Amino acid sequence: MKEKIISTGSKLIPAVAYGDAAGLPVETLSAQKIEYDYGYIDQLVSPALNPFYEGAPIGSWSDDTQLSLAMARALIKNGGFDISTVAQEHIEELHRTPHVQVGKGDPVPRGWGHSTAESIQKLTAGISPDKSGKKDGAGNGIVMKMSPLVLWQIGQNTPDQQRWEEYDQLTTMTHDSDVARVCSRVHGDVLKYLFENGDEGLIEYVQSRALFHEKELVAAKDTSKSLAFLSKVTGFDRTTILENTDGKGFWVPQTLAMAYATYLENTPNFHKTVFEAVNLGGDTDSNASIVATMLNFSLHGVDLPQDSGRLDSLDRLYKVSSQLANTAIFL
Repeated sequence: MKEKIISTGSKLIPAVAYGDAAGLPVETLSAQKIEYDYGYIDQLVSPALNPFYEGAPIGSWSDDTQLSLAMARALIKNGGFDISTVAQEHIEELHRTPHVQVGKGDPVPRGWGHSTAESIQKLTAGISPDKSGKKDGAGNGIVMKMSPLVLWQIGQNTPDQQRWEEYDQLTTMTHDSDVARVCSRVHGDVLKYLFENGDEGLIEYVQSRALFHEKELVAAKDTSKSLAFLSKVTGFDRTTILENTDGKGFWVPQTLAMAYATYLENTPNFHKTVFEAVNLGGDTDSNASIVATMLNFSLHGVDLPQDSGRLDSLDRLYKVSSQLANTAIFL
């Protein structure tokens, strides 16, 4: 078990960053627009056409990686999950983020989702983490950054109820909605399942966890409905995924639907899985980083493509990842 945690953890944040950097150049574009402008993307490309990243080099990454780093640092610093430490690391990450102005809008933290940025600004003003979250916020700002916490919980053999309570606290800090809490719980369970079992039985497990957590939280069935198509289609390809989702993935039930279908279509091929997520369009950086993480958990570490050497601050990403894994099992 320890060896698997080390091998998974040592590649964790670099895998997130690779998916993030792969999708960042075409974030918000539709599959049709990506195909028209790029053909098929199968390597890291310049993010210069993303209006928030003009002039940024190939290998630049955004909030998916930033906040995964924040989660990892908080766990290492505190020796476990503590929402106040998590909040402080998010505040510090926000302060490191340049603000950019696009068009006539106000300057905003570059690459950050609205719910997360607004909530962290509230934390900065002294509002507590249990009250800082955006009411009804249902973006994917939790599922994209929670992999360090899941790895930590595996290393510590954290009981299920405690795992779910930690997911709830993390979610409520920025996305105060039942649908976001359900999806965080589901995705945390899925990452743990992939680590322990691989792909076998994944479709049935996904749907069962969605229904279970909706019942536990007395929540609407948005998540289970979004994921239901996984068990109804006979196979997955880009057309099937786009026909059965919104093709965007900014709303977290749809994030999971697109990510899980893309994973199932392409596993265990890391390169193909990541770039299929990119070419689907929508929230490409988050969707690609999520599938990258799923493969990293199921394979207990992935071999990143050769162009991963272009990732910004790659040595730092590896260093924090290794610290996280070693602290999780030896604390």
